[in-house]
Parts: sequence; C-alpha cells; structure tokens
Amino acid sequence: MGCMTPPSLVPKLQEARWLEMVWAEALAQAVGETGLDCFPDACRWAMREVLNEGWLPDTAEHSRHR
Repeated sequence: MGCMTPPSLVPKLQEARWLEMVWAEALAQAVGETGLDCFPDACRWAMREVLNEGWLPDTAEHSRHR
C-alpha cells in the first residue's frame, strides 16, 4: 500500500464558524490566565494574513486597538 496524503486543514481554516469557535476558546483561556479583559471579541486579522509565513501583527496597529 502506498503512502497516503495527510488530510489538509485548509478547508477547516476557511470556515468562519471554526475561526469564531477557536477565537472564543482562546479568548476565554487568555482572560482566565491573565485576569485581563482587554482582548478583542473577534479576530481582526484575515486567516490568509495569519497563515503567511513570517506574519506578525503590526505593532502600531496593536497599540491603536488597546
């Protein structure tokens, strides 16, 4: 039997509902761990941006949203 191609996460990453669910879980964890409530309710970056190799949010943008 030949080598199987691993399933791709791309379809899952393109589902808006999936991102909302993951963001909500991460938000709850961040608030629980830090006690801070200054995190955005929704991800403000497009998945295509986040998936670009070497991508990091602009620090000026980050400080504007605080």
